[in-house]
Amino acid sequence: MRGPAFWWKREVCRTGCVMCAAFPVDKSTRQLRRAQLENLQAHHVLARRHLKREGKSHLDWADGNGICLCEYHHFRHENAIQRVPFDLLPQEAVEFAEYVGLPWVLEREYARDEQ
Repeated sequence: MRGPAFWWKREVCRTGCVMCAAFPVDKSTRQLRRAQLENLQAHHVLARRHLKREGKSHLDWADGNGICLCEYHHFRHENAIQRVPFDLLPQEAVEFAEYVGLPWVLEREYARDEQ
């Protein structure tokens, strides 16, 4: 039987990488990073550590707390090489952050007008 992480990822990654759609990579990067670009990963908009710290670990797999990133863009976001722009976050992710009292995390971890 599959757990909540499987179903959450399946739902989050239905539409493909939000960064690839907004910022297509050039031909040479596509050739070099093909496997990473094709490996879709579900990214927690509010990291699990933030939810745990607030005593809200039960919301780890909540609807609205995820976006789909390919492995290439996920690495670049997590390592602050190329942050996901705030404007690419779905409205439900912003509403979720407000619901759990963590909208400041989005302001800190998602780029505004840097792309």
